[in-house]
Amino acid sequence: MTETQGRHGYHFQLRPFAPVRDSHGFCFGGSLHRLPGVLAIEYRLEGDLRSVVWPAPCAAISRRHDLWRQTCFEIFFGIPGESAYWEVNLGPGGCWNLYHFTDYRQGMHEDASVDRLTCHMARDGDTFSLACRINVKKIVPDCLGLEVGAAGVVFDTTGAVSYWAIDHLEAMPDFHIRKSFLIVLPGVAKK
Repeated sequence: MTETQGRHGYHFQLRPFAPVRDSHGFCFGGSLHRLPGVLAIEYRLEGDLRSVVWPAPCAAISRRHDLWRQTCFEIFFGIPGESAYWEVNLGPGGCWNLYHFTDYRQGMHEDASVDRLTCHMARDGDTFSLACRINVKKIVPDCLGLEVGAAGVVFDTTGAVSYWAIDHLEAMPDFHIRKSFLIVLPGVAKK
């Protein structure tokens, strides 16, 4: 597991499922913070960004399905001891979605209890960053801890697709496997 807890949150490094044929010098990681009512995540993708197939920009930050079918950053989280979990897809074009599952890949539905995200995207040379604040107060009480998995899918101009996660625990890439939610965030006290 390549995640570390610091004073200001958890920092993680993602690795590809299998050696990438041409890695384009990618370094993919980020940080995660839990605040009262909020899950804050930042992703940083560094390397030859010209080799990434970027989704078209959204006119406004809005919901869209099937974001994982293109370059997409993802976060999965659930309450320890419960089989239900959530998946957040964050498209670097500005689109997003939140899904709830009742169990491993079961009972999937769009979760409307979160109606918008606060996101910021920036590109500076060979670094792309995406930071989002997800208001989770309607779906997870602050007092409960969370198990979290961070991941991403990168499509490149050669037609290759790479699957990135903190760790890959099965023979095929699968971000939904609960034991891959390797970051454990404690509950937070209200201020």
